[in-house]
Amino acid sequence: MNIREKKKTNHRSTVAVHKALNEKDKEFEYFLPLLKEKKTSIVSNAINNLNYILTYQSDRDEDVSKDIVEALCQLFTSGVSGKLDKPDELGRCIGLVCLKTGDNNEYHRYIKSTLSSIITDGEAHIKDNELMAAIYALSQACFYCCTDRDSYRHTISLFQDLLYTQKRKNIQDKLLSAWLLLLTRVNPQEMTDYKMVLPRLIEFSKSSSQNIRLSASLAIAMIVDDVKEKVLEDFESEMGSEDLNDEDYDGEDYDEDYDEDYNYDEEEEIERDYRRSSDHGGKSAAPVDQLNNLSLNGEDGGQYNSDGEEGGEFSEYSEEDTVNQFIVDDDHMVQVIEETLSLNNEKGKKKIQSKSLLRQILANLKDGDSPKETIIINGLPFHFSGWRKYIQLEGLRKLVGSAMMAQWQNPLIQKQFGIEIPEGRRLVEAQYQLKRSISQKKKVDYDRSVRLASSLFENNAAN
Repeated sequence: MNIREKKKTNHRSTVAVHKALNEKDKEFEYFLPLLKEKKTSIVSNAINNLNYILTYQSDRDEDVSKDIVEALCQLFTSGVSGKLDKPDELGRCIGLVCLKTGDNNEYHRYIKSTLSSIITDGEAHIKDNELMAAIYALSQACFYCCTDRDSYRHTISLFQDLLYTQKRKNIQDKLLSAWLLLLTRVNPQEMTDYKMVLPRLIEFSKSSSQNIRLSASLAIAMIVDDVKEKVLEDFESEMGSEDLNDEDYDGEDYDEDYDEDYNYDEEEEIERDYRRSSDHGGKSAAPVDQLNNLSLNGEDGGQYNSDGEEGGEFSEYSEEDTVNQFIVDDDHMVQVIEETLSLNNEKGKKKIQSKSLLRQILANLKDGDSPKETIIINGLPFHFSGWRKYIQLEGLRKLVGSAMMAQWQNPLIQKQFGIEIPEGRRLVEAQYQLKRSISQKKKVDYDRSVRLASSLFENNAAN
């Protein structure tokens, strides 16, 4: 016998390689011991199978146990995540588990306690792709599972603080996307708390990374939109309360000497002092002062406290002054987005998509046109509008990929987006009504075109 042939036959490498198995029909608990294996190939195969099941078999009547969540998180703490070929699949797996589970503060607390220390303290000890996977996993867990308002806002603050300290662009991109996604669930009335991040977002809009520029532009559009609505509502409510107070006044009680006693020179001097102090307030004073025009200024140069407490009474701005402030701020933000658009260095399809998005942001800042998208589900159109829905839809597409249509059957997602997809007989009736309305509209359009053609023919004949 040939010695070489014998050695090749008996070589242990022929049996040492783990073969990827198709285990997509197994229950979730089947993968628990596989996630604790020492061989990374077995762990990777288990994660891939879990991702497939959670993505394309989301209608399974089976819950994911906390043991699975703990096993997935422990892959980060044990260092196994760094040995995986694709650590981002691990972060995606945790996100899919949270998407299927929905509101579950226990899961969120465990994931946050495990991953937050890695994100904040372990940056120098783990690879970039591990850190990005941990950031993504925590953002998805907070978005889909967190029910505690304070914990949710704390997670936003965690990502927000890192936006000022992190220097690596790939990490910045992941942090900005995570922070922006969580911001979409914040009450628009509380968005004034985050307007002070705008100077940092303007810096990001000039980054050499196209993804960072796009995410920063989206964040600017959403924050400015919400802040303007909040200030307008406050202004309208303040004007409404003043009108009510005016109705209560009796003409005889009006103090004619009020205007003579009021010192307008003193008010102007206070305002000049405030602006002078802002102009010499350090590096961040100038851009912050520009952004403060988005909120109503109080007396003594103070501002309205977005936490709901008044640091002073509102000064008496006219509606015209307030609108002029918005125009100035809009022009500044339009200039920022136009500069971002000029920095577009993508090629092909990505360049077209990014330019289209930036032009949509410009249209929103100039004319107030909100983005709109219509998705056909089971033959029925569902309409979504606003930057919040846009960002949430993009986040869902990134998480589930090509299984977007299958995921709409998830009641948790329907609740998240505020829609209800009919089933059974209700679905048939809805589809019938839609077809009927479309046919009626076509008939109306046809009759109109016939009348126009007939009138045109009669006019030509008369001439």
